[in-house]
Amino acid sequence: MNLSSLFSVRLKNERNRLGLTQAEIAKKCGVSREMWGKYERGVALAGSEVLFSLAAIGVDMDYILLGTRKEVFEEITTEALKDMPKADFSDKTGLLVQYFLNSNDAGRATILAVAKSMAITMPKE
Repeated sequence: MNLSSLFSVRLKNERNRLGLTQAEIAKKCGVSREMWGKYERGVALAGSEVLFSLAAIGVDMDYILLGTRKEVFEEITTEALKDMPKADFSDKTGLLVQYFLNSNDAGRATILAVAKSMAITMPKE
């Protein structure tokens, strides 16, 4: 699958996630329903104005452009955590929290992704 077809599949997935018809999302982006259909079929690529419109209506642009979903927790930034006091954790949960707090944004995203994956594939018994 080429990048253009990945882009078109992701556009359709996001439109469906938002519960919009092709006509509704096209109107919000200032294009015709026919043009939107071309985007979803991979016949045409959306320009910057359409991408800006998509971002404004709540489309997950990380997913559209990179194929990764933006998690709520990924919005925890280094700046937001810089003033948090360092805690002395002795249990495994506390140690995980300490690793999380000491990581940069990319590290926190990775920790969260691994924890989520483990929780899904290996639930508590």
